[in-house]
Amino acid sequence: MAQSLACLLAHVVFSTKHRQPIITDDVRNELHAYIGSSSIVETVNENSRDVS
Repeated sequence: MAQSLACLLAHVVFSTKHRQPIITDDVRNELHAYIGSSSIVETVNENSRDVS
């Protein structure tokens, strides 16, 4: 039986509107933790669909 595998890597860049420095220091660490966590991956997986 044939098998097909794929590995998709994505580089995502975030920015604020007009590159305004609106992310304050008291929120920055929590924001970075959220972005680096699996919760974003889970959200993307929930919103993706099987196209096979």
